[in-house]
Amino acid sequence: MRHLSKKSSFMSIVEGFSGDLEHQGIYGKENKQKALDMALNEVLEGYRDLEEAKDHLQSMKETGNIYFTARGLEVNADALEEAIRIKEGTQLIPPELQFLAEETRKYKSVEEFVNNVSKILKEITTNEIRSLTPSIGKGRAGRVMITRYHGTNIELGVMVPWEKTTTLKHLAHGKREILKYLTDFYNQVKEGRHISFKHLD
Repeated sequence: MRHLSKKSSFMSIVEGFSGDLEHQGIYGKENKQKALDMALNEVLEGYRDLEEAKDHLQSMKETGNIYFTARGLEVNADALEEAIRIKEGTQLIPPELQFLAEETRKYKSVEEFVNNVSKILKEITTNEIRSLTPSIGKGRAGRVMITRYHGTNIELGVMVPWEKTTTLKHLAHGKREILKYLTDFYNQVKEGRHISFKHLD
C-alpha cells in the first residue's frame, strides 16, 4: 500500500487507508467507513479479543513499547487505545448509525457537532428507512430520517414540507426535535452508551 503513513497515530493509519481507497475510486462516506474498518483490523489483528488488547495496552503504557502491524505500521499506546475505544463504540452502535457516530468523533463539544451536522442534513421526501424523531404535523415536515437512495450510502435526512398545511410552527417543532436528537446522540457516543432506536410510523 503506497499511501500508508508510518506514523503511530491511529487516525494517520485511517488516513493512509483512505488515500489508498481513493486511488481505487472509492470516495465519500464509503471511503471513510472502509478506511476505518481496515485500520481497526490492522491495529487489532492478532488479539483474541478486546480484553487481550487492553492487557497489552496496559503493558505498553508501563514500558513505552511500540509494535508493528503486518504491513509494518508503527503502533504506540495512544494509537492502540484509540482503536480499542472506537471498536468498543462500534459494538454499541447499530450499523445504520455508524457513519453518524464517526462524525461525533470529529468534534470536541456537542454544540460544535450539532451546528455542523445540522448544516449537512439532506432534504428528502422519499426513500425513508428509519425515522429518528416523531411526526410533526401533516407531511412529516422536519422529521429526521435515515435514508438510502437507490442502493447508495446511508445518509441522515430531514423530511421537507410539500403540503400547504405544514406550518412554521410544525417546522420549528421539527427543528427542536432534530437538535434534541443530535445532542442526545452525541452524548451517548461520547459516554460509550448503547444506542438504539425504534422505527417510528
